[in-house]
Amino acid sequence: MEKQLLDRFQGFVKHLIREELVQVLDEARADKVYELILKVSGAGPFDGGCVFVAQAIQKRIGGSIKVLVSSDNVAQHAVVQKNNIFYDYGGSASKEEIIKRFEKNEMQQISGIRDLKTGDLPEAKRADVKFVKMLASFLLKEELVQVLDEGKVDQLKQKFPDSSDDIDKLNQADTTPTKKYLVWAVKMLTTTKEPLDNIVQSFQKFDKEQHKLKNKDIFQFKSPEAVFDAFREYENSEDAEKKQGKEKEKEKQLQEKKQQFIKKIIREEIDKAVSSNNEWWWGDFPIEFQKIPKEPGSEPIPKGTVRLYHQTEAKFLPFIAKDGLSIKHAKGIEGPKAIYASTTGFYGSPDKVPTVEFFVPIDKWDSPFVLMDVPLENIIALHLQWHGSVRYLEENDLMEEACKGGYDFLLKNKDGSEDRISDEAKATAYVKYKYCKSDK
Repeated sequence: MEKQLLDRFQGFVKHLIREELVQVLDEARADKVYELILKVSGAGPFDGGCVFVAQAIQKRIGGSIKVLVSSDNVAQHAVVQKNNIFYDYGGSASKEEIIKRFEKNEMQQISGIRDLKTGDLPEAKRADVKFVKMLASFLLKEELVQVLDEGKVDQLKQKFPDSSDDIDKLNQADTTPTKKYLVWAVKMLTTTKEPLDNIVQSFQKFDKEQHKLKNKDIFQFKSPEAVFDAFREYENSEDAEKKQGKEKEKEKQLQEKKQQFIKKIIREEIDKAVSSNNEWWWGDFPIEFQKIPKEPGSEPIPKGTVRLYHQTEAKFLPFIAKDGLSIKHAKGIEGPKAIYASTTGFYGSPDKVPTVEFFVPIDKWDSPFVLMDVPLENIIALHLQWHGSVRYLEENDLMEEACKGGYDFLLKNKDGSEDRISDEAKATAYVKYKYCKSDK
C-alpha cells in the first residue's frame, strides 16, 4: 500500500515547484494528481486540501505555514513561506503575486497574510505524521530530483528527439517563471494531432483566464480542444445570462409602454382637459386611476404572491394613488404603526368600503402586517363605494337611459340642491359624463 502511494505521489510532486522542489516529468502520473489529492485530503488543493498540500511542501523545503486572510481576518487559503517566497499548489511567488493569483483564480478578496492558527480552515484536512514522513522520504529520493527549466527542457528533448524544435518553441511560449505548462504542452504535442499554435493558444488562454473555470488544473484537460470547450461553455452560460437580462429589460420596457398606453387611453376616455366641475366624482385622484376597476378579486396576480385589501378613509386614496402604500404614512391608530391588510377586508366587503387592492410576495405578509412598502406597480385597484353602481349600469346597458335623464333624480337632494356626496349621485354623474356627449 505504501509503495503504491509513493508511486502515485510522483504526479503530485510535479506541482511542488521551484529550485528546492521536485519536478516529475512522467505525464501518466501527472494525470493522477487531482485523483490522488482528492483521495488523501477529500478536496482540491485550493480549498479543503490546501493545508495538506502546505504540510507536504513544508516538510520538503522547510519554512512556515501561513494563511491568506480576508478583510475580517478569516483564513481563506494555506501557503508556505520560506524567506520572502511563498509556495502553494500553483508554485512559488512573491507575497503580492501569490495574493493576486489567489484573488484572480478564486474570486476572493485577500487583505493580508498571517500565521496559521488553531481553528483556521476547519474543513481543510491535516495529514498525519506517518503520511507526512512518507511523503518527505519520497521527495528526497535522489533519482527524482531535477534542476528546473533548462534541465527540464533537455530531458524532454531526450525523451522526444523528433520534437526538439517544437519543444523549444513551447518553452519560449510558456512565460511562467516555473514553466508550469511545458510538461502538459509537450504531452499534447506528442499524444494529440493538435497544431502547435493551438497548444500554445490553449495554455496561454488558460493562464490568463483560468479564474473563469471551475477546473483550474490544466492536467485535467486531455487536449487543447478540451480547454477551448471549457471556455466556450463558460461563454455560452455568460451569453445566456446576458440574453436573459436583455429579455427582462425588454419585458420591463414593454410593460412601461403598456402602462403609458393605458394612461393615454384613460386620459382620452375621461378627457384630460375636463373642468374640475365635471370631475368632482373623482376628487383629487391621479388620472391613471380615473377608471372604474373590475370587481375586487377578479384581476390575476403573479405566482407566489398574495392578494390583500387595505381599507382606509376615501380622502387618503388619492395620496396612495400617487405614492403607493408606505409605512412612514401609517397612523397606528388601532395598534402598532404598520401597514395593515387582510385577504377579505377589515371593515367590510372591498366594494362597500374605500379599499386598496394590492399584492405582495407571500413571505412579505404576516397577518395582519405587510412587511414591506407597497409600490404603485403592486397596486391592482382603488375601490370606492360608487364603483359598483357604475358597473351595474354598464353591465346592464343602462347608459342610454342615464343619458336620457332617467336617473337624474339621483343627482339632487330632497331639497333640490345638487348632490355631490351620495354614491348614487357620483355613479350617475360619471356615467353621464362618459357616455352622454351632450353633457361633455
